[in-house]
Amino acid sequence: MNKFISRRSVSCSARELAGILRTRSWPLARLVSLAVLATAAVLSSGCGGKPGINWRFTSYEDGLVQAEREKKLTFVYFRDWYSAECARFEEEVLKDSQVRGLTNDMVSIPLEFFWVRTLAREFSIRKVPGWAVVTPAGKLLVRGEGYTSVAEVLAALRAAQEDFRRSQGARPAG
Repeated sequence: MNKFISRRSVSCSARELAGILRTRSWPLARLVSLAVLATAAVLSSGCGGKPGINWRFTSYEDGLVQAEREKKLTFVYFRDWYSAECARFEEEVLKDSQVRGLTNDMVSIPLEFFWVRTLAREFSIRKVPGWAVVTPAGKLLVRGEGYTSVAEVLAALRAAQEDFRRSQGARPAG
């Protein structure tokens, strides 16, 4: 037997890969869990100096339950850990003091786009960085995808808050 790995032994078909994943699903589940925890740790650590958004959950369902309990909006952020656009968006937009101020009144949830594509599609988000603001009942108020400027995010967050206040019967702020 040759001690070196041949090109054939490294490659496999999609069917073979699916079979491997089916028979060895527990390591994949560990990898997914690790990716979710790493995402939350990186986003909440405030890497790069300025503090970022106070991420509270790594599960959309758990965050929505909390938002319903607290009667707050939910800010959902879809990212990919390897995306340069996501890194730029996090550094320039999500760490902006005004954006942080508005999202601190919301339940904020960072999600890895790769693992939650079905949820992202529900909000019509097809690329990262993507974000959405939803009511405690899960109704989409505003969304954005691709790099979005601080001004655009602030305008959308304020519009979502005003819509939510009106739907709750409260008077608009300001």
